[in-house]
Amino acid sequence: MLEKLEVKEAKRRGPKIIAGSPSVWQLKLNPIFMGTHGIVCIIDGEAEKVVGRIFKAAIKGEELSMFYKVKITEVVKTATGIMTNNNLIPACTLITGLPQETEEDVIKTIELMDDLKDFKSLTISLFFVLMDRLKNGNWFTMEQMNDLQMELPMECLRHDICWMKIMMKSYFKEKLYSKILSLSYWIFVKSIERKAKNVYTSLPFQKRFSHVGEAKI
Repeated sequence: MLEKLEVKEAKRRGPKIIAGSPSVWQLKLNPIFMGTHGIVCIIDGEAEKVVGRIFKAAIKGEELSMFYKVKITEVVKTATGIMTNNNLIPACTLITGLPQETEEDVIKTIELMDDLKDFKSLTISLFFVLMDRLKNGNWFTMEQMNDLQMELPMECLRHDICWMKIMMKSYFKEKLYSKILSLSYWIFVKSIERKAKNVYTSLPFQKRFSHVGEAKI
């Protein structure tokens, strides 16, 4: 979009470009791109909560912070609640290993999982994947994870196993083939649970992640 003719024409008049989108955090890692395209401010999160005062400040010629991060916890909880109330089961993904990720970021994500424990949903923890302009960088791997980051997939797994057992009971309820299928699904879930316990309680894992191996699935 920034390469469009009308945008290039507008740049000649010295506008202040404010960007926001679900992937806008990537711009924070590419200051050269921001400088080239005249981006002076990026908003990560619920832009509607701050965009009004940011626009007013920009119009008045006031200095803007380069990066605004707005909490999205309430949006996630509200959306998940709406889906649950309408008998929809959201499948969510959480990403760890982002560039410049802090312990506070991981803690907040784990706290979000705790907030979602009463909502029927499935949540998968993924590693950050390098794409597009970042594809030549270093990939995040399990060897780079610290104890705190390892808590996140464990929380996701606990959440999923708990809700899968509940969902199976409601899904196969009053169906003629329920006994056969529910048994096979139950065995599948229990095998995942057993495999996870074996991994998390294994000696190599406990040596690598000092306190996480003691946690229960």
